[in-house]
Amino acid sequence: MLNEHLDRIYGNFQEYREANADSFPNEFGGCVAIFCNPLTFNPRGSLFRSLVNEDNVWIAVGCHPKKVKFLNKRTLQQLNECIRMPQVVAVGEIGLDYSGMFHLEAEIQKDVFRTQIKLALDVSKPIVIHCRDAEEDCFSILKAECPLNWLIHLHCYMLDFEHAQKWLDTFPNLYIGLTPKVTYKNAFDVHDTARKIPLTRLVLESDAPYFIPSIVSKFSISFL
Repeated sequence: MLNEHLDRIYGNFQEYREANADSFPNEFGGCVAIFCNPLTFNPRGSLFRSLVNEDNVWIAVGCHPKKVKFLNKRTLQQLNECIRMPQVVAVGEIGLDYSGMFHLEAEIQKDVFRTQIKLALDVSKPIVIHCRDAEEDCFSILKAECPLNWLIHLHCYMLDFEHAQKWLDTFPNLYIGLTPKVTYKNAFDVHDTARKIPLTRLVLESDAPYFIPSIVSKFSISFL
């Protein structure tokens, strides 16, 4: 099984896998490791270089909307270098997040989002979208700035299928990612999407370590 979205890998992945051999899932077929903090956008850094050489580990790089304050001339240049590497398969997660006080950064988030869409188009790579409490703006910007047939992963989807249908109808190569949140008994909107979405438009992701299945009490490496 391929995990489409994994947020936390620290150090050498092979050593990590060997150290957790007893609990590491036999079904593991690979994962996409997400670099979404500009402070990690170093194509020559030890963490990035260690993952570049791993089998069955691919990389997506992009500035998370909550991290826009760390994106400057230097880190933007590093991002531009990273996304041109063959092991980097997507730009993301990028998008908008107006949760909490982050709505105060809405305008800079929009500018950074547009900039990164252009970068993805320039290198012809898919986009991983983070959209939280900002669906209207996120949808409008993506529709205006990105070809409608672009390959897109709408990450960590939390809304009902009525909202999902708009994305699916507008972007024919968009795939919706569901996390272990679907196992939570009160996640009614996610349940609605899971029941109705065509399997051909669905990807599974752990978003590790942020969501764990509801039947367990703590994170385990086996939930990768």
